[in-house]
This record gives sequence, structure tokens and C-alpha cells, in this order.
Amino acid sequence: MKDFSVRNQWPNLSPGIESRYFSSFDRTGANNDGFEGTYSALYVDENGQHVIFDAEGPGCLRTLWFTSEIGGNAPLSLGLIRFYFDGEEEPRIEIDANDLYSGSTAPFLHPLVANNTISTGGFASWVPLPYRSSLKITTENRAFFYIAQYDTYPCDTELDTWAKGDCDQALTDEFLQAGEPFSLPSSRITSGRGSGVIERVAFVPSAITSKESLQNSRIRIWWDGQEEPAIDCPVGAFFGTGLGPAALRAIAFQSDGKAFINRFPMPFWSSYRIEVEGIEGQVLVDIGEQRYDKVESGYFCATYRKEHPTTLGKDFVMLKTGGAGKLVGTVLVVEPPTPADKQWWEGDLRSYTNGKRTMNMHGTGHEDDHLGGWSNEFLETPYTLPMHGEPAVDMLDMNGQYNGNCSLYRIWPGICFVDGISHSVEHGTENVKNYNYSSVAFWYRNESYWLQKADAVDVADAESRANHSLTCQNESEAFELASTFEGCHYQVEYKAKHICHLNAMEFTVKIDPANKGIFLRRSYDQFHGRQRARVLVDGEYAGTWYTAEENRHSRWAERDFFIPETLTIGKDEIKIEIDPPAGSPLWSVSAYGVFCIIHPAE
Repeated sequence: MKDFSVRNQWPNLSPGIESRYFSSFDRTGANNDGFEGTYSALYVDENGQHVIFDAEGPGCLRTLWFTSEIGGNAPLSLGLIRFYFDGEEEPRIEIDANDLYSGSTAPFLHPLVANNTISTGGFASWVPLPYRSSLKITTENRAFFYIAQYDTYPCDTELDTWAKGDCDQALTDEFLQAGEPFSLPSSRITSGRGSGVIERVAFVPSAITSKESLQNSRIRIWWDGQEEPAIDCPVGAFFGTGLGPAALRAIAFQSDGKAFINRFPMPFWSSYRIEVEGIEGQVLVDIGEQRYDKVESGYFCATYRKEHPTTLGKDFVMLKTGGAGKLVGTVLVVEPPTPADKQWWEGDLRSYTNGKRTMNMHGTGHEDDHLGGWSNEFLETPYTLPMHGEPAVDMLDMNGQYNGNCSLYRIWPGICFVDGISHSVEHGTENVKNYNYSSVAFWYRNESYWLQKADAVDVADAESRANHSLTCQNESEAFELASTFEGCHYQVEYKAKHICHLNAMEFTVKIDPANKGIFLRRSYDQFHGRQRARVLVDGEYAGTWYTAEENRHSRWAERDFFIPETLTIGKDEIKIEIDPPAGSPLWSVSAYGVFCIIHPAE
């Protein structure tokens, strides 16, 4: 079984992998993210089961989160949750929702799952469930708030579907190690030459620390003689907490409130230098042998952002950068201006990669995206878990809806990008109120890959069709759609023509022969969900392109389909066939973009 542990794999970039969400977010852009269950199922299948997850192609479910519809202390009322692998008619897993999170039923065993008493209002599972060709998850009763985060893999990935009895021991060991008592590194050498990996950075203050001393001091780290530090952020947030000393037991962070440890692997190939400013204490490091290839991995970075206050109408952006890399974690600190400034937690996570106008991830609120649930229970009981937590809260108001200053962390298996990422959160519903936000985003910057636009096909334009030898039978007339994209584009109307077709469409596109695979990007109308088509490249099957999602309010969408280099390398032109199977909803398309992954080191 494939190893789905995270820590040692963080620095390595896998350009063909995408991280995505299915969630109950309000498709209109408002705040009905699960209160009424309106968007809490993709559809109801022929057996009357509520489908919450429906993906085709190789992939792996990484997290599955719910919260109750009535409060953070209530059990789930979902009935049976069923997992159907690879198109099988019978579920391989059928389990009551509350039993799933009890920690006592394989494969959902402690510590890879946490119920609402442990995760403060949320029911969270980190059990990896890989699938070779498809996965469908259903609930017996309609869900309310839910998030399912998963990774997609290239079609030629050697991946075994989850089998009964399989438990990921490597990830289990990582989770268990996060909760064990920690020892400090022994080396005080804060700069050096050569090649290696900083396995742990620790800071031991000389005196008792406070929220202010940890927020106002800085840690800076330089790699390989670079002029600008890759890490420049407050000391506290670098070690997982933004509101002063707190106990932490996470894969990336460990602390007893007196000593602080960051456990992200930090490779360097010629030198490193660490400085702490504004607070007295000792910096300690563990340095191991180099085990990462510089071309395939990257430099560890920590990007700090602060807006006191945020900006009306605009997300608070935790990370926005170009190029290639992998986002692996965030620390978010929210400090309301007054105790009466509440409901900041209603802001949704919105994460875009590679320049698409459709998000890979759209969350349902701060406590949800940090895998807790319901603001009162979430704020009342801080917690720390291997991949997510709320280590510190300064309670401001306990009348009605509670309110407080809050420090949150979320650690990811890795969100890969080749052409930039924008990772942001709303501050309250639709960014209509301002609060004080700060954050640190932890990520690896890869300097070897980039994404190059190679071609584009406008299927509603006669000249573009002719230039790409486009042919299609049984297609509609081109008609204009005036609508919006989801997320940050909810309020921006976009007009373009698109068509729908039932039979195969064929066209040729130019590509770079030196590509390392390509993303084929479709712009389309997502009014109808469950659109499906077979993709062939020069007559060879490249996989099934399936989009289960629908949105009848913000109808425009952009989705990528990855074609591996085994089908594209050495070619300057390829013929693509998009073939919807009989009985599928009409396949909609306005345009196809072709983006080549370039790897100049080869």
C-alpha cells in the first residue's frame, strides 16, 4: 500500500497532483454553508442515498469532516456513511457516522480520527483512502456542514485501491509521534555550509514570554546565500501559535509553552543562516543528511501577512505567489477590534492554483476549515491535534455568541502548484465586516518547474476551430452565457459563448516537445453536474474527465485535466478527442487552454 505519510514528502513537488474539496459551501456566495443542507449533497442517487463525494480517476481522500446541524456538542444524524470504490455496486465500507469518528473501528482508528469532543465541535478523519478509478461517498440522511479534501493523481499513477484491513501505519506513526513528549535539539550552530536538512528548529527563550514578545520578535532564515530571507515572520507564529505561549502537539509544531519547535524539513544545498531578533534566547537545530533532490524539491518558506484591519469586499490573502511549489500549512490569528465584532468565523477558505478562475477548495467557515465546529464550542475549548488545532483563545465575550482573539493552525499533506497559488479567507460573510488578521503560510518554493501556455481553442469561434482542425457532430449552436465564477469572482459578470455536444469532439493543439505533461483547461457552464467524457490523445486513452459539481447561480467554471508526459513527450502537436458517453449530461465547453509543464533542468 502506498505510504501517505506527510512529513518526509513535504519538500517534494509532484506537478500532476491537484488538491481539491467537495464541501457544502453556499453556491450563491452567501452564508448558507450547511445550516439548511441546501448544498450538502451533490445529488441523490438511484438508491436514495445522498452523494457527498464523487470523483473518477486515481486519487486519495485525505480528510473527511462534518459537524452536527444543531451544535458542536451534538452527535451526527447522518445514519450510515457508505464508501464505493472503483464503480463497485456494493460499498466496501458501511459504517454509522458516529462510529466512524469513535476511533475504535478500522480503518478509522485513533489517532487518525477525532470526534467533536476532541476536535471541539468537529468530526475529523485523516484516514487516507486511495482509489484507482473512482470513489463515491454517500450519507443515509442528508448532511449539513461537510468538507472532503482529496488529491487527484495522473492517470498513469501506480496506485492500489484501499483494501479491507489496510491501515496506513506510516501516517499513524507520525500522528502518534506528534503527541509524544519531545526533546530539544542539541546544536547551537545557527549558520553553516554544505548540504543537509534542518529537521527541527527550536527556540528556548531566556525569560517568560508573552503574546506581545512572541508577536513583536522575528525569526529569519536564509538558504544557500540568497540575499532575501525565505523566512521572515514573528517568532510565535513560526512555531505554530500567534497568541503567546501555548501547548502544541502537532506534526509540524511542538511546544510546552516554555520551548518551541518547528518540525518542517528544511533542505539546503550550500548554506543556511538563522537569526532571531527582538527576543532573547537560544536557537537550537537538528541537521540531518541531505535526502532531497534540489530540482524536484525546493526551499522552505514562511510568508507573513498582517492586515489591521482587513479590507471590505476583499479576502484576507495568506499566500499569493507565482511559480511552482507546495503549500503545507498556515497559522491564522484573528483579533476582533471589540468584543461586539463577532461572526468573523463565517469567512470561507478559498484556494486557487495555476491561474484558474475556479477554486480548488471552497470552505464553509474558519472553525470548519480548521476541522472544529460551531463557534461557541470551538472558542470555549482550545485544542491541539497532529494536523489542525486552535492552541490559544483570549475570550472577549461569552454573551450569546462567544467571541475571542483566536490562533488557528492547519497543516496540509501538500497543495501543489506550478503556476502560482492564491490561498485566502473571507473575514465574515462576503467580507462585509473588518477585523484584525495576521497569518504565516508555510510552503516550499521550487525553482525548476513552471507552466507555459502553449495553445488555446475557442470552440465557438470559426477561425479558431479551423486553425485547430476541430470537428464535432451533434453539437448545439453557440450561445452566450452571462454569469459569474464562484468565490472571489462572485460579483464579476463574465460573458462568452459556449456549446454543448453529445458526440466526440476532435481538435489538434500545439505543445512544447520538452513538456513534462500538460494541463488541458476547460471553461464551461456548470449548470448541469455530472458531466463526463473520455479523453484520448493521439488515439490513446488518457482517462475520464468527470465533474460532479453543479452551480446554477455562478455558472462559469474552469477545471483542469492532467495528461501525463507518457502521452505527450517529444511531440510538438497532439490530437485530442473529447468523447461523452451515451446517457451523460450534455458536455459544455467554451474554450480549451493547453498548458505545458516545463522542466528546464532536463
